[in-house]
Amino acid sequence: MAILRMTHTAWLAGVLALACSGCLRAITDERLELADSAADKSAPATAPATRKEQLQELEQLLATRITRRDAVTKTTSVEVADGWYRQVGNDDLWLMPHGEFRWQHDGLAALLKVRDDDAAALSLAAKSDDPHIAHAATIGLARIQPLGQVKALSKIAHNPQLSQSMRRAAIETLAHGDSLEVEGELRKLLDAFGPNDRGQHIDALLFAESLVGLSRHVAIDAELVFEEALATSDIDVQQAALAVFAESNSTLPPRVEGLVKSPHARVRKAALVALAKTNHSTAVMHLGGAIKDADLLVRLSAIELLGTVKSHDAVLFLHDLANDSQERHREAAATALVAQQEWTAVERAARDSSYRVRLAVAAAIAQHGQQQQIALAKTLLADSSAMVQAKVCESLAKWPAELAVPLLCDALLSSNLLTRQTAQQSLLTHRVNVKDFNPGLPPSERKAFVTALLQRWQDEHPLAAKAASVAAAETGPAPEEIARLVRQFQSPGDRSAKWIAQKQLERYGAAAVFPVLDKLVYEQQFELHTTTRHELLPHLSPAMATIEGLRDPDVTRRRNAARTLAHEATLMPLPRLALDELSAIARTESDSLVWADMLRAVSQTRGGVAHELALAALAHREVDVRRHACEYLAKCGDERQAEALVRLTGDRDPVIVKAAVVALGRCGPPTSREALYALLDHQDPGLQVAAATTLSRWNDGRGSAALERLLHARSTATRRLAIVAMGELGKAEFVPALVAALKDQPSVRLAALNALPQVAGEDVLATASPLPVSAEDKARVWQEWHAEQDAK
Repeated sequence: MAILRMTHTAWLAGVLALACSGCLRAITDERLELADSAADKSAPATAPATRKEQLQELEQLLATRITRRDAVTKTTSVEVADGWYRQVGNDDLWLMPHGEFRWQHDGLAALLKVRDDDAAALSLAAKSDDPHIAHAATIGLARIQPLGQVKALSKIAHNPQLSQSMRRAAIETLAHGDSLEVEGELRKLLDAFGPNDRGQHIDALLFAESLVGLSRHVAIDAELVFEEALATSDIDVQQAALAVFAESNSTLPPRVEGLVKSPHARVRKAALVALAKTNHSTAVMHLGGAIKDADLLVRLSAIELLGTVKSHDAVLFLHDLANDSQERHREAAATALVAQQEWTAVERAARDSSYRVRLAVAAAIAQHGQQQQIALAKTLLADSSAMVQAKVCESLAKWPAELAVPLLCDALLSSNLLTRQTAQQSLLTHRVNVKDFNPGLPPSERKAFVTALLQRWQDEHPLAAKAASVAAAETGPAPEEIARLVRQFQSPGDRSAKWIAQKQLERYGAAAVFPVLDKLVYEQQFELHTTTRHELLPHLSPAMATIEGLRDPDVTRRRNAARTLAHEATLMPLPRLALDELSAIARTESDSLVWADMLRAVSQTRGGVAHELALAALAHREVDVRRHACEYLAKCGDERQAEALVRLTGDRDPVIVKAAVVALGRCGPPTSREALYALLDHQDPGLQVAAATTLSRWNDGRGSAALERLLHARSTATRRLAIVAMGELGKAEFVPALVAALKDQPSVRLAALNALPQVAGEDVLATASPLPVSAEDKARVWQEWHAEQDAK
C-alpha cells in the first residue's frame, strides 16, 4: 500500500510538472495506465522496468523550474514562474468576479480536466515531497475547497523562497475565501509587505495583491489604507488602489482626479477607468482631455470609456472622433459608438476606408442583436474584407437565432472561404445541423444546400421564423435613412431630389418618422431648418399641419385649429417637435378658447414643454386660461408647479382660487402653507373644504381636523361636501366621524353611507345577512360594525 501511495503521488506530481513544461500530452496514455495501476489493489507491488524508467523521468521533471517567457504554451507570450502566469494585456484586471482567478496554472487546469475526484487528487499532490508541486496543489485545492486552507495559503504568501507569481496566486486565492480569518490574514500580509520606516513598500506587488484582496472583505470608505495607497510612489500599488475604487460604489477621493496627470501611463489609464466606471461628474472632461495624451494606449482607453458614460458630451466627443485622421482613434470610436447605440454614426463607421474600423464595428455588434441592426449586419457581410465578414459571422453567433440564422445561411454563399467556414461554426452554435456542409463545394451546390437548409430550419422552428417576419414587418425606417432624407430635403439646388425625399418620408408615415426625428433633433443635435419645420413637417403629420393653422390671424380659424388639435392629440400624443412649435405659438396667443384647447392637446403629455405651457397659462391675464391651466395641473402636475399655484390662492376670482387649491393637492406642498391655512376660515364653504382636503392629502393634521369640524356646519350642503371629500381621501381616521354623521339628515346620511366603504376599506353592507334595504337599516349595520371594531 505504501508503494501504491508513492506511485499515485508521483503520478500526480508528474502531471503538474509536465503540464508546466508543455509535455502533458506526450504522457497521456502512460498517465491513464498509472491511474489504473494505482486503483487496482491486486496490482503487483513492483512495476515493469519500462514503467520504472517512466517514473524516474517523472521524478526528474518534478525538479524543473520554469521561469521564462514561454510562447510554447496555449497562452501567447506569458510570464511563467513555477508554472503560474498572468496573461500579458490583463494588467488592468485586478478584481475578477468571485470564483474566477487572474493567476492560472496549466498543470492544475489539466489535472482538474482529466480527474473526476479533483479534491482527492489535489490532496495527494499537496503531500508531495517537492514543495513547488505541493504548493501548487494546495492553491488548487483551496480554489475548490476553501475551508481549512487559509493558514496554508498565508504560509505560501509569506514564503520568500517561492516565486512572486506563486505567492500572488496564493493571495488571490486566499481573498476569495469568506471568513473573518481570511480578513485577518490579509491584514497581516499588508503589514508584512507594506511601507517600511522610510515609507517604501517592502514588496509593492505583494502589497498591491493583498490590498485588492482585502477590498473583497471591507468597506473601502472605512479603511484609510486604500486612500493612502493612491499617494504612494509605486505604480502597481496606485493601479491596484484605483482598480478597487473603480469597482466600488463609494465616492472617489479627490486624489483620483490628480492621478489623471500622473507621469505614468498605466496610472493615468487606471484613473480614467475609475472616473468613468463611477460616473464621476468630471469623467467626460478628463476623458476628453486624455484623447490628446502622449501615450496611445491611454488615448484608446479614453475613447472606449467614452462609450460607457451616458452623457451628451461624451457622444459629441465620439462623433468628432469618428472623423479623426488617425485610424486607431476611429477604430476605438467605432466600438464606443456601438456601445452608445449611436447607429447613424455606426453606419458611417461600417463604411470607413480602414478595415480595422469596420472590423471593430463587426465585433461590437455582437451584443446588439436586434431587428434594427440587420441592415448593418448585411452591410458588413458584404464587406470587401474577408476578415470583416468572418468577424460579423462570429458576432451573429451571439444574436437571437431567429435573426442570425437567415443571415448566416446567406453567408454560406459568400465567395470568401473564411466567411463560409466561420458562418458554419456560428450556425453550429445556434444548433443548426450544418456538419455535412462542405465550404469547398462549388457555388451551385452550395446554393442548393443552403436553400434546403433554410427551408428545413423554418419548418423546424415556425415560431422563430414567424417572429422574424413579424418583426421585419413592424420595423420602421432606420434612423440614418430618415436623417439622409431630411438632409436631402434641406439641401439647396435640385428640386426634384427634394420632392422625392418628401414623398419617401410621407410613405413612411408620421408614426414611424416623428419618433426618429425627435431622437435625432433632441438627442443627437441633428439640425432641422426652420423652413423644414414649416414646409416639410406639415406634410408628414396632420397634427403639424393643424399647428400651422394656429398661426392664422383670424381668431375663428385659430379656435377651429385648436379644437381639431385637441381631438388629434387624444388619438396620438403630440411628438416633441409639435410641442415645441405649440409652445412658440402660445407665447403670442391671447384668446382663452384657443388656450383651453391647447392645454387639452398637451394633457396626454407629462413634463417638458407641456409643463412650461401650463406655467405660462397660470400667469395669463384671462381668467379662463388660468382656470384651464389649474385643471390641467390637477391631472398632470408635479412639485415643480407648487410655488406658481400657491400664488393663485390670492387671485381675485374665487373659481381660480379653488382650482389652484385642488391642483396643489397633486403638485405637493409649497414652501409655506399659510395661504391654505387662511382659507380654512374663508367665508366660502367650498374653499374651506378644498383647502382642508388639500392639507389632508399632505397629511397635515389641520386639514383633517377642519374636515371633521365642517361636519358640524349649519349648512347641509357644507356637511355633504366635507363627507364627499373624506370619501375621496379614503383615510381610516374619518370612520368615527362618518358613523356619527349617519344620525344626520337623510341627504347627509346618504353621503356618509357612500363614503364609508372608501374610508373603511371594505363594504360591510355587502356581507350583511339579511341584506339591509332601507337607509336606516344600512346605518344600523355600519353602527354595529363600528361598535364591534371599538370593542376589539
